[in-house]
Amino acid sequence: IKKNDFSNLEKADHHLNCFYISQKLKHYCDLLGYQRFLSRDSHIELLPSFIEYVGQSDYLKEPAVQAYYTICMMYRFPEEESYFQHLKQYLENNLQHFPREEQKTLYIFAMNYCIYLQIHNGKRKYLGELFQLYHKVLDEELIFEKGNLDPNHYKNIISAGLQTREFDWVENFIQVYTDRLAEKHQDNALNYNLANLYFHKKEYSKVIEQLREVEYTNLS
Repeated sequence: IKKNDFSNLEKADHHLNCFYISQKLKHYCDLLGYQRFLSRDSHIELLPSFIEYVGQSDYLKEPAVQAYYTICMMYRFPEEESYFQHLKQYLENNLQHFPREEQKTLYIFAMNYCIYLQIHNGKRKYLGELFQLYHKVLDEELIFEKGNLDPNHYKNIISAGLQTREFDWVENFIQVYTDRLAEKHQDNALNYNLANLYFHKKEYSKVIEQLREVEYTNLS
């Protein structure tokens, strides 16, 4: 290597900056998400005008920087719905650039935005958006742990489907995916959620039949 050839050093420095910026943004996104639940003030130390700098820099060409910058803006300015639409389209076109675990993380940021910053604030149209995100993570098998589906995701998927009146899809989902729950949750989940489906379809006699089979181990 020639003494005046600094290309390797420049590349290494660029990738180091990309890693630092993306991780800093990710930590800040985590904080913005957790602030709904924190009972004390907390903050992530950012350099002055850090977010503004990133938004005007060439680092946005890097997939991780682009994704976490968009999530950051989406959580800071939830009324600017274009950020969510951009993230959704960006993930659709660039998902292959991220490792599997990070794909899951990015979609959870998008789903939590729909739930906590839109649906909980009365924007019912985001039920449809949430339902489509669940379709995506199911198709990509992103919300399974060692082959099992988390009971909370299972419940939330059914809830989103019922509220968007996708009754046939929900019934098929229950029949297909209940077996992907841990075995100890399967019988109760099947009976309770079929009852919930029949309730939304106003088939009340079937509701009672299903609820007779449920063991109420969880108070709520």
